[in-house]
Amino acid sequence: MNISIIIFFLNEAGTLKNVFDRVHDMLQNAEMFHSYEIILVNDGSADGSQEIAREIAKEYSETVLLLNHEKNKGIGEALKSGYKHATLE
Repeated sequence: MNISIIIFFLNEAGTLKNVFDRVHDMLQNAEMFHSYEIILVNDGSADGSQEIAREIAKEYSETVLLLNHEKNKGIGEALKSGYKHATLE
């Protein structure tokens, strides 16, 4: 199975890295996933979340895509952005 995971966030500097690490570890250790991508969608954060996400995307550039909304557009638009850029199931 090939899978796209979308993690959308707004002002989650305190939790974003932990959430990402848990998802990434699960995907790496699950034998059922042949390939995966993680799409991070910043929905207008103003607390340093964007910088954390940039570092994650840089470190895991082969499997992570970072999308940025300059202003908060809400959960629905964050999900739509992620779905639009997903290339796997």
